[in-house]
Amino acid sequence: MTRNNALISSICYFSVFFAPLILPIAAYFITDDQETKKHAMRSLISHIIPFISV
Repeated sequence: MTRNNALISSICYFSVFFAPLILPIAAYFITDDQETKKHAMRSLISHIIPFISV
């Protein structure tokens, strides 16, 4: 994983504060790196679960 992909992955998790659904979805469709896609999907799921439970 390159430094840019690591940054994109961390922004997906941090986006819970300002764009919890938009950034992980955008990162998933924009990037070609499989590991970054995996982190984008995991962050999206971790943002959706609390939203559903409330």
